[in-house]
Amino acid sequence: MLSNRGANGIDGVVSSALGASTVLQPMYLLIGDLSFYHDMNGLLMAKKYKLNLTIVVVNNNGGGIFSFLPQSKESKHFETLFGTATDLDFRYAAALYDANYEEVFAAEAFRDALDKAAYHKGLDIIEVHTNRHENKAGHDLLWQKVADMVERESK
Repeated sequence: MLSNRGANGIDGVVSSALGASTVLQPMYLLIGDLSFYHDMNGLLMAKKYKLNLTIVVVNNNGGGIFSFLPQSKESKHFETLFGTATDLDFRYAAALYDANYEEVFAAEAFRDALDKAAYHKGLDIIEVHTNRHENKAGHDLLWQKVADMVERESK
């Protein structure tokens, strides 16, 4: 397992994974839609040098991580400054760089796409659609359950 923080958390993540794919196989990159968009032109190296990488793009249409920070309560400007929805369809990026592309909405389809990518040489992009608002609500519910369990155990 490798990680790349970048200057702001998104700088060069795709390019770093492509570089790592030249020495480690199989190579998978799990990345959010904004980070993917930020370094999408790095995919040219995959096309040019026939690199083998499977990219899983978790597309929640924006900066879902910011929903967990205090600024999420500033509803007037939050979406514009932090949510940053792009409404991008990454199938066109996949076509531009000659990648295999799968769009998935369910766990079974995701497993199938991963299986297919495991037997393919070259660039695979699997776009997994999620809802950042539902994700935040689900995390809040889990945190509350954990807090309740800890409180019960401490009595």
